[in-house]
Amino acid sequence: YLMGHSMGGGGTLHLGAAYPELFAALAPMSPPIWWTEEDVVDKAQSLQSMPILVVTGEKDFVTPAAPIRNLVSSLKANGVDITYNELPGAGHAAPSLRPAVMASIFDFFDDHSRAEAAPSTEGLQTSW
Repeated sequence: YLMGHSMGGGGTLHLGAAYPELFAALAPMSPPIWWTEEDVVDKAQSLQSMPILVVTGEKDFVTPAAPIRNLVSSLKANGVDITYNELPGAGHAAPSLRPAVMASIFDFFDDHSRAEAAPSTEGLQTSW
């Protein structure tokens, strides 16, 4: 499983798409969105079997909700199993500070366990 908030949420999306075999599910919170539509189509291929829960605040002015909504819509249109939870009236930090939100993420992870263990990461190198 992989989750992160803000830049960690962006990293969650990046690493999940780059190494989908390592994770059972993803939960990016308030992620910055830099993917183009072409990126979404490309990344959707690797995320086909990856359940994703995205959580963000409606009033987030650091990583606004609109681009996140668009990403979720595009990934859904490309066959990705993605759930979106927008917190009404909430700002950037809200997803990571609300115990009920964190509990819902862990419940989501519990509902999406792997049938097999992830492969070994020994010798794994990133492109950077």
